[in-house]
Amino acid sequence: MAKQVESLLQNHSDSFEASAARRASVAAAPLAEWVKANVAFSRVLHKIKPLEDEQNRLESGLRSAQTRINSLSNQLEGVETEVGALRDRLNHVTVEAAQIEVGLKQTNQTLSQSEKLITDLSGEFSRWKQQLRDIEEMVAALPVRAIIASAYVVYCSDEPSTEKRRQLFQLCCQSLAVPEFDLQAFLNSATEEEVFVSAGALCSHQTPFICDPTRKILALNAFETNCEITDTRSRDWIKVMELSLRFGRTLVINDFQRLEFPLLPVLRKEIYGGIDSRNWIFIGDKRVDYNRNFRLFLIGPELSAGVADDPLFNIINLSPSGSGMSSRLLSLVIECRRPELEAKKLEIERQKLRLESELRELESKLLSKLMESTGNLLNNTELVQSLNELKGSALSVEQSLRESAKLATDLQRERAEYESLAHFSSHLYFLVRELVSLKPMYRFGVAEYESVFRESLNRYKDLTPKQLLQDMYEYVSRGLFPEDRITFERFVRKRCPKEGQTLRADHTINVREFVRLIYGSDKKVALIMTAPGSDPTGEVQQIAGELRVNQFTILSMGSDVLGQAEQAIAGTGSADNIELLCLTNLHLVIGWLPALQRMLMAANISVSPNRKQTFVILCTESCVEFPVSLLEMSVKYAYESAPGLRHQLKLLTADVSVPELKILSYLHAVCCERRHYVPQGWTKAYEFGFTDFRSASNVVQTVLTEKDRHSSTALINRWFNNNSSKDTDPTDEISVLGLSRNVDKLRQTALESRLTKGLAVLENATNSDKSGDKELERLRVLWRQLNINKTFSDTSGRPSATGSPIDGYLSSELSQTQRLVQRMDGDINGTDSEFIGDQLAINETPDPWLTQWPNGPKSADTFMRCAAFMASEVKRLSDARGEQEFNLSHLFQPNSLLNALRQQASRSLNTTVDQLRLYCAWGRQSLSTGSAQAMRYTLTGIAIEGAIYDDLQLRDCTQDSPLQSDMPPLVLHFLSNDGPEPYDSQQVVRLPLYGNSSRETVVGHLDVPVGRGTQSHWTECAYELYMPLSSHTSILNYNTSQLSLQVKR
Repeated sequence: MAKQVESLLQNHSDSFEASAARRASVAAAPLAEWVKANVAFSRVLHKIKPLEDEQNRLESGLRSAQTRINSLSNQLEGVETEVGALRDRLNHVTVEAAQIEVGLKQTNQTLSQSEKLITDLSGEFSRWKQQLRDIEEMVAALPVRAIIASAYVVYCSDEPSTEKRRQLFQLCCQSLAVPEFDLQAFLNSATEEEVFVSAGALCSHQTPFICDPTRKILALNAFETNCEITDTRSRDWIKVMELSLRFGRTLVINDFQRLEFPLLPVLRKEIYGGIDSRNWIFIGDKRVDYNRNFRLFLIGPELSAGVADDPLFNIINLSPSGSGMSSRLLSLVIECRRPELEAKKLEIERQKLRLESELRELESKLLSKLMESTGNLLNNTELVQSLNELKGSALSVEQSLRESAKLATDLQRERAEYESLAHFSSHLYFLVRELVSLKPMYRFGVAEYESVFRESLNRYKDLTPKQLLQDMYEYVSRGLFPEDRITFERFVRKRCPKEGQTLRADHTINVREFVRLIYGSDKKVALIMTAPGSDPTGEVQQIAGELRVNQFTILSMGSDVLGQAEQAIAGTGSADNIELLCLTNLHLVIGWLPALQRMLMAANISVSPNRKQTFVILCTESCVEFPVSLLEMSVKYAYESAPGLRHQLKLLTADVSVPELKILSYLHAVCCERRHYVPQGWTKAYEFGFTDFRSASNVVQTVLTEKDRHSSTALINRWFNNNSSKDTDPTDEISVLGLSRNVDKLRQTALESRLTKGLAVLENATNSDKSGDKELERLRVLWRQLNINKTFSDTSGRPSATGSPIDGYLSSELSQTQRLVQRMDGDINGTDSEFIGDQLAINETPDPWLTQWPNGPKSADTFMRCAAFMASEVKRLSDARGEQEFNLSHLFQPNSLLNALRQQASRSLNTTVDQLRLYCAWGRQSLSTGSAQAMRYTLTGIAIEGAIYDDLQLRDCTQDSPLQSDMPPLVLHFLSNDGPEPYDSQQVVRLPLYGNSSRETVVGHLDVPVGRGTQSHWTECAYELYMPLSSHTSILNYNTSQLSLQVKR
């Protein structure tokens, strides 16, 4: 319908115009407008209907949305409530996340620190685990190791050889099935010497005696700081000991050589009083308080037999051994050749010790902090820092150890290059050390030897053993007397055959060259050892003038000049600025020498820069009690006047113008020169000196002994006779000395014998214990072969002591022989005495044997052979009885035989002994006894030195004559005093009969025919009769078969 209306309106649009409708009708105009409005409204309605529908739909949707919105609003409010809750939770979670992040960062940091700490300390953990295992093993092995350490300290302290001590230690470990361990570390001691000293201090019943030739124990500071050091030669040593006893100090007696009586109660621990009460001890008659903290140590340069065998002493032997000396000298070579290596090694060792000390200190602090720490260890920064420091120190120690090992390898290569030189020098040192066996003054210390060794190293770029031997020989030989110098040369050539081929032994210096050489060196003490009768002061004074010494002083020592000498050494008082000081006759002030040693050592240490150090020359004769330390700190020179009568006269008559004094000088020179021909010139080396010459009466009194009275009287009569020649210019020294023509031959033989003996002494001193055992076993085999005991298996037929004097003598001789054989058998097979065993070990006749047979040989094997032969002879004489002929060299007591013959003659002639006269008939010599009764006995086995018995009398020998000649059989005639003289007393000389060629024992005096008026000549020449052991050559080759033959006869 709307479309129809719209069509109508469209078709009749003009009719519906308001003006047209109004013309038609006034009412139609509003209706037309109403229709058009309705049509427009319809059109609008049609046009808005979808919109309205949409609006309705939208409104419906709106309402639905509103409803939903309301529902959602309600839900939103719940969401907002939940969101608020979630927001609150988010905030809470955010805070927790922040906290977790911070904690995570801290945890990561802690984890990093922990990882780093664990990484850094992983080595320490391994080390600590290893230490813990070591500690557990140590604790488990502690009892056994303590036993081994105790055994080592007790049984090795007196063993000087490092190798033997090591072998004993290894043997103990093997026996107890314990691996070897570091003994010094176990006992917490830096050196082995400290181990022995500390152990010796713990020994309550023995006093430690430290044998220390190197003088190193005092330098190690092994004793307490407040210890007192003295020696028994000091004048106040007893006072020092008393104070130490009273106040409980440690007392060290240095240079101990013999046991003094005041020390006995201290060594024996003769302490009075209770444990908790006051204690005291008696030093002589003086009562001294005793503090139980008192400790005593004795230090000596050598181990004497008396100390070694005494149970009062705990021996600690620090003498250098072969390996130890080689190591010392090898270090010295490296120090001189490669000082940088040695310095670096010492520096690394010092750094290692320092770091190890710091490491131990850090470990102690760390353990202390770990014990005190609470809470988390990682939060303890100081503790972690300590751990890091500990690690750093451990790494430094490891680095030092690696460097030390590398350096040790380098040093070992260097050592290998010089090992042969070090071994040879060590061998040479022990050869030099044995010179003390010849004379106690021949003592060369380790420091002195090392000084010469160092000088040789500096002198030669490539030092060889031959060069070292030459330097050492020249240094040592100038401190030896000529005779001992030859012995040392032979000894060195024998022990070092390869190096000794080129040894030049003819290079010697005189005393002036010696003083000049030493005066310009850094050595400030020289020791001149003088022979009796020699005086070097004149030559010392001369060289002092040549050296232009401004202040030179010579002091002849005595009790009145000790203070002056002390001032001169110390450089105080009027003795200031003395450049050269010479002290003579030190052997007269032996007790003062320890004080002299201390002053010299103090002078060497503290020298004022404003004062030149005094050069000291010490002059002394050989003396057993001379301090060893003073010998070792001095450069030695042996001074002996030049031999020869001309030289003696030149020295003595230089300032003599009075003729009588010249004759006295001649006598003194002859007396002194005859000492070079002992025992032909004198029976012993008398100590004639220049002081004796100053006093002529002392010279005469010195030579007037029982043995040499006749010779000295003849010389005095000769040179003080107004009719004698006063020509004091000798052309024939031998004739002037009044000696036989072949005396030089005898002298050379005696010299060769002494040299051989000296060489044997040195050989025996250097022999090991095994060689001594071999020698002892050889003597035992020889004794069994000799089978001498069977000689006395049947003694039923021996003569009775109640028969004739000769039978009594034979009985006594047989008993004496039995006692000697029994003593020899006990000593050889038992050797209960260590001293006798030591003598037999070096083939030396023991003193008890020589006591029973004083004229016996000095070598044990020869003594045994001679004793076996003579025992068979004594047995034969004892069995034979009625013998009228005796061989004196086959008897042990020949002097008793002469007395028995005199007593037998007295009985046979029915007279007293003092009414008998003894006359001698030699060989074909006959005596005119007339009708007088005489008892005759024949003696053989007599020889003479220096003369020849020819054509019924003695004759002078020539230079080429034998050393000895046998005398013909001697027939002894005992006549009564009232009978005629059988021979002219002017044609015989009475000569002494000695037991052997050494002229030690006088058996008797016998008349020997000589030319008329020549008695003074024979007395002056000091000819001797003696009984040679070699009168039968079968003695030296005597064996068991000969013994059996003698017994059967």
